[in-house]
Amino acid sequence: MQNNVEDFDIFAAVLQTARYGWGVRVEFRDDNGQLTTRWACLADESCRTSGTNLFTMSTGKTSRAARHLRLVHHLHSPKTDVEVAGKRKRDAEVEMLRASPLYAKNPARLNLLLETLRIKNHNLPLRTGEYNESKLIEALVVKQEMQTVVNAKRVKDAIVELYRSTKAEMLEYLADNREHYPIFTLVADFWTCKTTSDKFLGLRVYLIDKDWRFTSVVLGRKKFNPSYSDRDGGIRKPFKTWLTKMLEDFGLTTSDFYGSASDSGGDVKYMLSSALNLKWEWCFAHMTHAATKMSCGVNGKKSREANPDMAELITKMTRVMTQVKLKKKPEWISASSLTPLASKTRDLLRDSLDERFFSRYYTDSKFDTCDFALEMMLKLHPIYKDTQESLNRAVVMCCRQHGKTGRDAVERLREVNAKIRSNLLSLLKSIAEPLEAAEEQADSSVARLSRLEARFAPRAARPATTSRVDRRAEDELDRWLEDPIGVQRNADMTPKESMLQFGRDSKSQVNTGLSLKLSGFIRYTIFFVSA
Repeated sequence: MQNNVEDFDIFAAVLQTARYGWGVRVEFRDDNGQLTTRWACLADESCRTSGTNLFTMSTGKTSRAARHLRLVHHLHSPKTDVEVAGKRKRDAEVEMLRASPLYAKNPARLNLLLETLRIKNHNLPLRTGEYNESKLIEALVVKQEMQTVVNAKRVKDAIVELYRSTKAEMLEYLADNREHYPIFTLVADFWTCKTTSDKFLGLRVYLIDKDWRFTSVVLGRKKFNPSYSDRDGGIRKPFKTWLTKMLEDFGLTTSDFYGSASDSGGDVKYMLSSALNLKWEWCFAHMTHAATKMSCGVNGKKSREANPDMAELITKMTRVMTQVKLKKKPEWISASSLTPLASKTRDLLRDSLDERFFSRYYTDSKFDTCDFALEMMLKLHPIYKDTQESLNRAVVMCCRQHGKTGRDAVERLREVNAKIRSNLLSLLKSIAEPLEAAEEQADSSVARLSRLEARFAPRAARPATTSRVDRRAEDELDRWLEDPIGVQRNADMTPKESMLQFGRDSKSQVNTGLSLKLSGFIRYTIFFVSA
């Protein structure tokens, strides 16, 4: 029997399985009149048009569908990839622990520390090791040399020991990767526990270490509960106090940080950009999340009024998920009704992203306060540093779309590039090695003017002087922007190496046209963060 996908009833059911993103569940009656459920692959054009790639769905399992996606389309389940990666990581940790001196000298203490980590990470009661069942399991399963007493007192002492050793390791790591110029990026965020309504403050440091690895370090997550007297004038004062104290605990100051990233919350943005005087940029995860919620009508009354149909559709989708879990008949949603709604939501999403990000190009107030950190990264990237077809077009297009004339748009583009160049030069001068205080002396062969000539002879205009540091910074930046050397590429011209690999290779090579200082300069491309 030849069945066409178009003849089936397609259910708009949102299911919690990755392979449903590459197909749909269809329901039809076979030759015997029995109601049958299959999964239709829509991963590519051949599967979408054939109408024959239907796979059995028995008891909700789709192993044949997963095998088809893996063998034909080379698609893997994210869940499987995560499980495999987790198993490899766990095996590596086990081998590392077995090779540690603590395992050889005092395995019982290693067992105690691992139990402490389990208790702490899973928020279990501190007396879990004192249960009779725990003691029986340890007596039956754990080797004699690794058996130890796990009680509340020993766990508390072990928690202090683990914190102290972890903090010492973090202090050493941050000190080893510190430079004489600011190179760290600070990310701060508030969040509220939905259960207890307690407010917490999280602080994270992003950096590219000396081995050119992009890493982050969580400095702490503390419950933010300042006293009434401290927050009498607002939370900004205790917020700054808490931030500086958390930095001091790890031997850091605000002078070690160049940039910051967060959402656009008033207190957090003010603290990072104004109070701490750091270069601020949107956290892309927060920005896209806020823009998506606004465009879909789920970000309060104002957004719901702007897109009521999408808000209602999301409510229906939530209802469909509940119906699928309860094995009820899902609600059918016509595709024709979704097309105009998707177009409207796409327009609202574009407007929301435009207001949050692209308005820096055409709004004077946002242009004056913007640090253009993302644009600085484009200029530092070996692939995207030529911004004729990217940044330049985006600036002119945004200005023209919002009522600026062609001349005004070109003038704003010039101002944007000038501000970016000024920021880059300031950054490059901050990492340059100290120069001699004295400038080169004038040539002694130049004849001195007589007293009469000095008094009455017309003097030539004095040329503008530029310090050696400024000249070196400008020459270095111009050399980088004009340097044709880029990343290594494959036969199909796709990049073969990442940005970090390029920076590491450029630092190790001599004749790349890229100086060691500029290699350190590129280490500032650390603003792509997700808080």
